[in-house]
Amino acid sequence: MRSAVTLEKNRGRIERRTMTTSTQDLAWADWPGLGQFLRLERSVTVHGETTTTVQYAITSLSPDRASPERLLDLWRGRWEIENRLFWVRDVVFGAGALLGNVRAGQTLVDMTTATVEVNREVAAALAEKNVAFADAPVARGVPAAENGTLAITVGASDDVFEAILPYLKCMGGDISHCGGIGNGQVLKLMNNMLIFQNVAALAEAMAIATRAGVERSKVFDILSKGSADSYAMRKHGAHMVTGDYPDDQFPVTYSLKDIGYALDLAEKCGVDAQSAKHAEGRLKLAAEKGYGNYYSPVIYRLFEE
Repeated sequence: MRSAVTLEKNRGRIERRTMTTSTQDLAWADWPGLGQFLRLERSVTVHGETTTTVQYAITSLSPDRASPERLLDLWRGRWEIENRLFWVRDVVFGAGALLGNVRAGQTLVDMTTATVEVNREVAAALAEKNVAFADAPVARGVPAAENGTLAITVGASDDVFEAILPYLKCMGGDISHCGGIGNGQVLKLMNNMLIFQNVAALAEAMAIATRAGVERSKVFDILSKGSADSYAMRKHGAHMVTGDYPDDQFPVTYSLKDIGYALDLAEKCGVDAQSAKHAEGRLKLAAEKGYGNYYSPVIYRLFEE
C-alpha cells in the first residue's frame, strides 16, 4: 500500500486528507480494467472539534500512471466531469465523437447540467440519424449518488422515457418526466437556482441573528421549528453552523455556472430574476475572495470578515 497526505489551514479550519492505494487482491476482484483500490480519509477540525469521513473507490489507473499524490489531485478536481458546454458539444460533434459513431435505433441520455439550447441542438443532430435523445440531469449531491437516491428530471418523448426508466431507477429515487427534450434541464436549473437563493438568504439570516446576540448554534435549530424550515436550512445551513465547508461537495464555481445558465434562461423567457441575480452576486464575491472550490454555504464567510 502507498499513501499521500495533504494538510490545509484556513481561518481556524484544519483539513487533513490521506489517500491510501492498494493493488492487493486485484485478481480476486475480477473487475476488467481495475487498476487500484482507493481509500480517502478526510479529517476536519473546526473550533477544536474534529470530524472524520472515509470514502472508498476504484480506478482504472494503474500505480505507474497515478500515484497517491496524483489521485488526491484528481479526487479534488472530479467536479470537472460535471460538465462544461464545449465538452458536451465536443463529445457529440468533435472528431471521432458520438455523432459519427451512433447507430439508428440507439438512445443517448445526457445527464450533465448544460443548457436547454445545447440539449435541443444535440437532439436535432441525432434525430437525423434516427437516434433518440433524453436530457436527464441529476440533483441531491454526492451522498444521494452514492446511495442511488438521486433526483432525476427527464426531458424526452413518452416512449423514450419509458424505455430508459429501468436504467434511471438504478441511480435515482425520484425520477420525473418533465415533458419534451430540454424540459428536464429547465427544472434542474430551477431547482439549483432556488437552492442558491435559499443559501444566500440563510447566510443573511445567520449574520443578522448572531450580530443581534443569538448563539450561532441556536439560529437554524430554532428557525427549523417554524414555517421557515426547509431542506436547504437543514443541509446547507448546518455547514454555516459548524463553519465546515468541504471541497468535495458542489462548489461555488459550479454554483456560478448553474445560476448563470438559469439567468440566461430567465432572460430568454423575459423574466427579470432579481433574487437570483442577488444570489449570483454573493457567489461571485465568494469566488473573488478565494472560496471558489468550497461548498456553496461558504458564502456565510462574507459576513465574518
